Amino acid sequence: MIRSAMLLGTVAAVFAAAPVRAQAERRCELYAHVVDRDPSGINVRAAPNAQGRVVGVLKFRTRDGEIAVNIDAEANGWFRIKSFEHFGPDISGKLGGWVHGSRLGTGLKIMDGPKASERLLEEPSERSKTLLLFTWDPGADGKGAGLWAELPGGKRERIDYEKTKGAATPTLLGCANGYVKIRMNGKYEGWVPAARLCGSPVTTCP
Repeated sequence: MIRSAMLLGTVAAVFAAAPVRAQAERRCELYAHVVDRDPSGINVRAAPNAQGRVVGVLKFRTRDGEIAVNIDAEANGWFRIKSFEHFGPDISGKLGGWVHGSRLGTGLKIMDGPKASERLLEEPSERSKTLLLFTWDPGADGKGAGLWAELPGGKRERIDYEKTKGAATPTLLGCANGYVKIRMNGKYEGWVPAARLCGSPVTTCP
């Protein structure tokens, strides 16, 4: 009995000591922009974790400047960028490394046009269950524009992006099968097709 207990303890210790295998990189062709306006900038790392060596820093050049990035992969909620663009002043260049998705954002294309809606999905598939609908109304003559979350049970919540900065800017959580997992308004999480997102911080997307 003692011997069995010792054996179980040894096995448990081995499993406890075994390193956790990192999630494999997934292809993620995406254009996004930096939403973390830390004055010291955000670190770009050599590996998709907080311990990765810093290989560069993305820092805003002006108070009203914007930074966009081209992404080609995702792992563990980190996104690998391959290049960047500064707007105001206009500067671009190559920089390869990883940035955590909470520091990157994009936009819903529906907000660039007439009344429309976008499904937020439970899984990265067109057959997935719909968690909620984002609905956009551009208003008339520059007035009455609004974005809403249409929730199950007929509940409707306005996303007040004028009062809460960044409320209508989804941050990035993951990438799979041509879909991007986003967090909107700090609480709505789910998947949308990458093609339905607009990553530019300065222009609308077709």
